[in-house]
Amino acid sequence: MTPFSGRMIVEKLVCDNDGRIGRVGEEYVRVLVDDALQPLTFCGAGEDGMCSLDDFVESQAYARGGGNGDWEKCFD
Repeated sequence: MTPFSGRMIVEKLVCDNDGRIGRVGEEYVRVLVDDALQPLTFCGAGEDGMCSLDDFVESQAYARGGGNGDWEKCFD
């Protein structure tokens, strides 16, 4: 028997005063799956894997809307 598990971490980051990540006070999201940084290209993330919180939330509109009853798209 081989155990199986996975871990997904969603980080919400806020840029501090030195502005190394982006604009001061702006919120960002980054996702790691089993410690691997995920390329969030669908919401405009760069190589650092971070996209703005607003862009991330907007990119999830279909999921937040319950898929609008279009379940066939889940199985393409």
